[in-house]
Amino acid sequence: MIAGAMILFTVMSVSGQLRNDAHVKILGTPEPGVIKLLYGLDSQEPLTVKFSTHIGVVGSDRIKGTFPKGFMKRYDVRQINEREFWVEIASSDRTTVYRIVPSRDGKSFVSHLERADYRQDFVAQK
Repeated sequence: MIAGAMILFTVMSVSGQLRNDAHVKILGTPEPGVIKLLYGLDSQEPLTVKFSTHIGVVGSDRIKGTFPKGFMKRYDVRQINEREFWVEIASSDRTTVYRIVPSRDGKSFVSHLERADYRQDFVAQK
């Protein structure tokens, strides 16, 4: 019985870990000031990508199409002259927000996952 409980706990832990946002990443490129958005999930509906600073939204993109294996898109962020900015990737069922901190020379950056929200519809059964 204890072994069964341990197996159940392990399975639940692994399934909980699979739900992280490792499928949505912000990556660097060899070109200074250009980042890549890697969306490694099935996308059947439009996605919204917003770039914002402390001042507010400074740019946005709407990605339409069907991408059964996800997609990768490049963004030129050289015009964002702030110490940090945020990239929000939103669909109808999830929102992921990364904080981007560029280096002083603007040639590299560090991305930090700040938030991952999931919206699921629950259906009541009688």
